[in-house]
Amino acid sequence: MLRNLTLQYTVTAIANKVGYEDPHYFSRLFRKKTGFSPVQFREHAELLPNSNRE
Repeated sequence: MLRNLTLQYTVTAIANKVGYEDPHYFSRLFRKKTGFSPVQFREHAELLPNSNRE
């Protein structure tokens, strides 16, 4: 969802869609797993290797 630049979901909306009620907690876990905040990931999505997961 972060890679899809045409949809532009907010981080809060993405967190809710994947089952997290607290977007701050989602962001913390996302950064721990990827090394990027959700916003940084979106900004650099075109530079990151593609995967089938969005």
